Amino acid sequence: MNKRGVALILAYGVVAVLTILSVGFIARGISEKRTVERQVHSTRAFWTAEAGLAQTMRNLLAIRAAGVFPHVEDEDDAFNYGDGNVYAYVTTTNPHLHCADCFEISSTGTVTLASGGTIARTVVAIVERVPNPIEDAITVSQDLTLRGNAEIAGNVTAGSNITLQGAAKIDGDANDNVAWNDFDGIFGITIDQFRDQADNIYYIDDDYRPETADLNIEGLTYIEITGAQYVFAGNWSGSGILVIVGNAKITTGDFDGIIWGEGSPQLVDGAGNADIAGAIFWDNIGGGTVLTGTIDIAFDQAAVEAAWNELKANIHIWYES
Repeated sequence: MNKRGVALILAYGVVAVLTILSVGFIARGISEKRTVERQVHSTRAFWTAEAGLAQTMRNLLAIRAAGVFPHVEDEDDAFNYGDGNVYAYVTTTNPHLHCADCFEISSTGTVTLASGGTIARTVVAIVERVPNPIEDAITVSQDLTLRGNAEIAGNVTAGSNITLQGAAKIDGDANDNVAWNDFDGIFGITIDQFRDQADNIYYIDDDYRPETADLNIEGLTYIEITGAQYVFAGNWSGSGILVIVGNAKITTGDFDGIIWGEGSPQLVDGAGNADIAGAIFWDNIGGGTVLTGTIDIAFDQAAVEAAWNELKANIHIWYES
C-alpha cells in the first residue's frame, strides 16, 4: 500500500471519529436542553400548583359556607395561570388533627410541553380558616360609658358595667359583666401574627406624628403608638381590619370594618361626627372605656364579613406529594 492510500485511510478514520464525537455532542446537547426544559416546566408547574393553593385558601370561607365536600376547582373555573392550569380540591380533615376549622387542600399544577407531553406537580396543605364570630357593634373588656349624643346601633357587650349619660343611647341589647375574649380567641391568630400579614404597618411615636389622612388604612392595618396620645382626626377614611396598640382616640373619620384597640380609656370622642360601620373591640388595660360626643357606631354584617375575608388562612402542614 502506498503512502497516498495510508493517508486516505487515516483521513477517513479521523472523519469517522469526528463524526461520532459530533453526533455525541449534539445528542448530549439535545438531552441537556430537554433536561433544562423539563426543569423549567417543572418549576412552572410547581408555582402553578402554589397559585391554585393560594386562590383556594382565599375562597375557603365561601367553600365552608357551601358545606359540600370534596369541593372541586378545575382548569375550567378560576385556575388558569399563563400556559399552565391547576386542578384543586378541598376536603375536611380527620378529627385527630384537633382542628375543627381545618381543611385539606390538594392543588395540582400542570404544564404542557412543546413535545405534547405534560408535567404535573401537586402540593397539599392543611389550613385553618376560622369562621367569623362577630355579632356585636362594640365589645369592651371593662366598663363602658356613653355620653353626650353617642349612639350605637347594634348589640353592646362589656366586661363590667354599661352606663348611659345625657342623650346617649343603644339601639340593641346591652350585655354587661361578660368575660373578655382575647385577640386570638376572636381571630384565631395572635396580634403578632396579624402584624406579620398586615398590608400596612405604622409605628407612631413623639417624633413621628403623621396626619391620619396620610395613612393608608385599607385592608389589614396595624398601628402601634408610643409616647403621647395619637388622635385620629381630619378627613380620613378606611376599611378592613384596623388594629391599634397604644394610647389613641378617634374624633372623626369614616371606617367600614373591624377595629381592635388596646390602650386609652377614651376610645372615641365623636365631636367631629365619626362614623364607624362594622364592629369595635376595645381592651382598655387601665380602666373603663368612654364614648362621647356625636358618634355613630353601627353594626354592619356586610362590612364585618368583607373585613374578615381580608385575613389569610393559617397553614398548619404543607408538603409536596
